[in-house]
Amino acid sequence: MTPGVDGAHEHQADGSKKKRILRACDICRRRKSDGPQSSGKRCSNCATSGLDCTYMETSQKRNPPRAYIRSLEERLQKMEKLLQKLALGLDPADLTTLSDRDTGLGMNDQARLSMSSYRELETSPLHVTPPTSILRTTGTVELSDLDPSDDEYPPRAHLTEHVRHISSDPLYPRFFGKSSGFGLIQNTIDLKKKYSGDERPMIFDKNALGIRRPEFWCTYPWEDQKFKEIIPEYQFPPADLVDSLVDLYLQNLNIFYPLFHEPTLREDVASALHLRDHTFASVLLLICALGSRWSDDPRVIIDGSDSFQSAGWKWFNQVKIVRKPYSVPPSLFEVQTYALTAMFLQYSSTPQACWTIVGIGLREAQDVGAHRAKVYNSRLTKEDELWKRAFWVLVTLDRVYSSALGRPCAIQEEDFDLDMPMECDDEYWDHPDPEKAFKQPSNRPSKLSAFNCYLKLNQILAAALRTIYCINKSKILLGFVGQEWEQRIVAELDSELNKWFDSVPAHLRLNSKQEDTLFFRQSTMIYCSYYHLQILIHRPFIVKSRKLSPLSYPSLAICTNAARSLAHTADTCRIICKRTFSPQLIVGVFSTALVLLLNMWGSKQSGDTESDMADIGKCILALRTCERRSV
Repeated sequence: MTPGVDGAHEHQADGSKKKRILRACDICRRRKSDGPQSSGKRCSNCATSGLDCTYMETSQKRNPPRAYIRSLEERLQKMEKLLQKLALGLDPADLTTLSDRDTGLGMNDQARLSMSSYRELETSPLHVTPPTSILRTTGTVELSDLDPSDDEYPPRAHLTEHVRHISSDPLYPRFFGKSSGFGLIQNTIDLKKKYSGDERPMIFDKNALGIRRPEFWCTYPWEDQKFKEIIPEYQFPPADLVDSLVDLYLQNLNIFYPLFHEPTLREDVASALHLRDHTFASVLLLICALGSRWSDDPRVIIDGSDSFQSAGWKWFNQVKIVRKPYSVPPSLFEVQTYALTAMFLQYSSTPQACWTIVGIGLREAQDVGAHRAKVYNSRLTKEDELWKRAFWVLVTLDRVYSSALGRPCAIQEEDFDLDMPMECDDEYWDHPDPEKAFKQPSNRPSKLSAFNCYLKLNQILAAALRTIYCINKSKILLGFVGQEWEQRIVAELDSELNKWFDSVPAHLRLNSKQEDTLFFRQSTMIYCSYYHLQILIHRPFIVKSRKLSPLSYPSLAICTNAARSLAHTADTCRIICKRTFSPQLIVGVFSTALVLLLNMWGSKQSGDTESDMADIGKCILALRTCERRSV
C-alpha cells in the first residue's frame, strides 16, 4: 500500500511496521489537493497524470492561525477573571509564585495585598480588567504589537505580566511598543535561564532582579503633587445658559466631531458632575465656550465688550490644559479637553496653537494605548467607544491643522490600528438586553456615517501630505525619484478620491433640494472637504514659480472645477442653513477664492471671467457669514 493513501501501515521485510506518512504526496501538496485512494503505488491524481508519487519533501512547520491565538487569549482572560473571584483578587502570577517560594505570608494576607492593587487598577481611567488581561490598558506591552509569528519575541501575555512587576509604578496603565527595552529584558532573562539550566518561571520582583534601591523605584512626593481636592473657583454660566450652550454645541459641532455621547453628557451636566470633578469642569467650560459661537445671548460676551468675537472667552480662559501630576495617566475628560481647546482656538488670532495642542492630546492618548485595537473580543462599553471617538477626533484635527499650516502630522497611519467609530447613534447605545446594545436599526441611517466618511477622506489627505508635500530628503528616502513620480502619485491619489466619492452613502449624497437637516449639513461639510482636497493635491502644479510639467494644465482645470463646485456648495449651505453655516468650511472657501483668482489672472485663455467673479462673490458672502464670530 502507498503510505498516506489508505491510512494503513506498510509491512517491511523484517515484519516490522513502517511508520505511515500522514500527508499527501509531494505533487498533491504543491497543488494543494489530495487524490482519492487507488490501487497500486500511486494516488489517483498522480496515476491520471502519469507522474511519480513520492513522499520525499519534508513538511514545514506552520505558525498557528491568528484566530486560534486570539481564542486562547480570550479563554485565558476568562480564566483569570475566575481566579480573581476564587482567590479573593489574588493576581494569577502570584498563584504561580506561591508554590515556588515561601513568602512567610498566609494566603489571606497575600490576597488582601493583591486586592488593594487590583482595586486601584480597576478604578483607573480606562476601568481596566485584571492585570494580565487587556494589555492595551494595563500598563505595559500591547498584545497585538507583538506578532505571534515572530519567534524573537516571547509570549505576549507572559511578557506583559513580567513588565508590570518590574515597573516603578505598576498601578497605572501605560503603553510600551516593540522598540522599548522590555522585549530585550525578557530575551536576556530567557537566555540566562537556558545558560544556567534553570527552567523555573521567572517572576520579576525584588528577589529576581536583586535588591531594589528605593530611591530609583519610587515616585517622590515633589513629583506627585495631587490636584487640590477642592474644585478651583470656576465661574460657570447660569444654569439656563449652560443648557442652551450645551444644546448649541451638540447641534453645531458634535455632529461633525462626535466627541461625546449625548445622553451621558446631559446626564453629567444635570447631576452637577462639574462641581465634583475638576476634569469634567474643564470640559464643560470649553463646551460652553464653543457653544457661545452660535449664541445670541449677550451673557456670552466678555464683560466690558460689545463684540461677539469675544463670545466664550470668559470660560475658555479659566481652563488650564497643562496636566499635573505627570505620574498619573490622562483620563478621558483630559484627552477631550485637548480636542475642545484646539477647536476653540481654531478661529482665534493664534490658530497655529491648535497644531501643538492636538499633538499633545495625541501623545496623551497614546500614553494609555488608546491608539491600539483591543485584542480581546469583549463586549463594547461606552467608555471604550468614547476613547475611540476622542482619538479619531484628534487624528482628524491633526491632519486638518497640519495641512493648513504646512507642518507634519503628529501621527501617521502606520502608527495605530484602531477601528473606526461604530456607526450607531447615541440613543441606541443602551438597551435592557445587552445583546441589543450598540445596534443601529437597519432602516435608519446613522449620524456617525458622515464622520467615518470624513475619516476615510482624511486618510487620503495624510497620504498627500506625506508624498506631494514632503521635503526633498523624505522624497529620496521614500523612493520618490525620477521624472514621473509626481504623475504616478497624483494619479493614485485621484484614483483613491474617485473610490471615496463612489462610496459615499445615499443619505449623504449632496442634494440642494434638501431642507436644513443634520444630514444635509454633514453632506455639505464632507463634499466641501472633498473639493478642497482635490485642490490641495493639484495645487502645487499650478503655481507659476514651478517649471512647466505635464500636470500643469490638467491640474489647473481640476483645481478650477473643484473650486467652482465648492463655491456653489458653500453658497447653497449658507442660504439653506443660514445661522448654522459651519465655520469648518472657512479654510476651504478661502482657498477656493484664491484658486479662482489664479485662474482668472494666470490663464492665457480668456476663460469665463464673469462666472468666476460670481463664484468669488459667493465665497465672500460665506466668509462674511462667519466673521462676527471668528477672527
